[in-house]
Amino acid sequence: MDRHSELEFKFLADHVDPGAFKSWCMSLGPTRFNSAAFPDVYWRRGDNVVRHRLLWGGAGELTVKRRKSADSITDRQEIDLRFSPETTPQDVSAFLLAAGWALEFTLQKHFSYPFWFKHGDASIVVSLYEVARQPFKSRRFLEVEVEKESNVSDQVARNLLTLWSSYAAREFDLGDPCALSIYEMYSGRPYPNVVEAPPTCTRPPDGWRCTRGSHEDGPCAAVPVR
Repeated sequence: MDRHSELEFKFLADHVDPGAFKSWCMSLGPTRFNSAAFPDVYWRRGDNVVRHRLLWGGAGELTVKRRKSADSITDRQEIDLRFSPETTPQDVSAFLLAAGWALEFTLQKHFSYPFWFKHGDASIVVSLYEVARQPFKSRRFLEVEVEKESNVSDQVARNLLTLWSSYAAREFDLGDPCALSIYEMYSGRPYPNVVEAPPTCTRPPDGWRCTRGSHEDGPCAAVPVR
């Protein structure tokens, strides 16, 4: 799988009992599980959005997500930037403010129960969580994800996502997967689309690259590849 891709189905699950969910997951033999819930802080600059997720004992991580499709959130670009132990949440907020980002809103989590499963060379995460943002009512979601670190092809990952989602949907009488992400539901705005990388100049010899990008006029601005 692509290191910068997220492959998941997200279902509305207001009717799913957390106790029943945890019992079902335990019966499937998870490799590990967790019960921590951390707030998600969303920052925006123009159409761009970054999520700051606080984690135990540090500043957590920043995540950027972009859509690959206008109709589905199943396969999205997701890039995580994890902070060193020395970085504080205050450092992150100060940096984002200084860089021109504006705090948009914070989503609180009442609970989050992720369970990890091994399926061949893939890691599957099944989780139930409840989020809240004033003045909206709390919502509960069940999520099935094939982790991006899984050593499988995209097609195998999609097949496993369909398989595990069908298990959960049958067990908890789930509807169709959500067409919007959590951020999109609470903000009313879609994530931006993936930005294609600009074409590169192919004229420099091996061991060199052109810093001008794709061009036809004039000489290359070639530098050695390090």
